Amino acid sequence: PVRPEDIDLEAEFVQELTQDTILHLQLTPEMLIKMTQIDYHYEMMLVAVEGSNEDFTLGLARYVTNPDKKSCEFLLVVSDRWQGQGLGHRLMRELMEVARQRGLEKM
Repeated sequence: PVRPEDIDLEAEFVQELTQDTILHLQLTPEMLIKMTQIDYHYEMMLVAVEGSNEDFTLGLARYVTNPDKKSCEFLLVVSDRWQGQGLGHRLMRELMEVARQRGLEKM
């Protein structure tokens, strides 16, 4: 799971994305802060990293629980360099498992 101290790592990840992706996902500095300072009861963000020191983010998967507390919205982003290698599938699978464990029924 992401931690507040991961903000710099996530900012570097966003810089590696295409401008179209950044604009489409509305990944602003304010959004990055919000994404790394989460309430784990209602949100989760998983991060795939590269390097023994977790030097670089390869992708991320995030959900936010809806007011009904039975469903959630999700976001999945994979670095352009890692597209088509199954990373998004793995992140989504892990995120779905966490959501199930927390009682969510629909994404």
